[in-house]
Amino acid sequence: NLQIDQQEAERVTNFVRDMALLSRDYYSLGQQERDAVRQDLTRRYGISETSRVAIEQLEAQGKVNWEQMGANMLAGAVIGGSQVAAAYAGKPPG
Repeated sequence: NLQIDQQEAERVTNFVRDMALLSRDYYSLGQQERDAVRQDLTRRYGISETSRVAIEQLEAQGKVNWEQMGANMLAGAVIGGSQVAAAYAGKPPG
């Protein structure tokens, strides 16, 4: 089981966010170009070798859809924001 610290989790979250933003263009690229984009973002965020390998394996197995991951992150942010707003207003979320 892959255990990562908070800083690594933030780096991976930023990587996923950017991959989601690039996903439409990313999937239109050839494999070498996609590899270069992924490697650039991996270096940019300082993602550990363990996380990099895990991401590449998941993508190679077809278990990663960056566009869907971005939609999931957005949905989570909306739900979290509504919970914060409800708490601020003194109302239970939901």
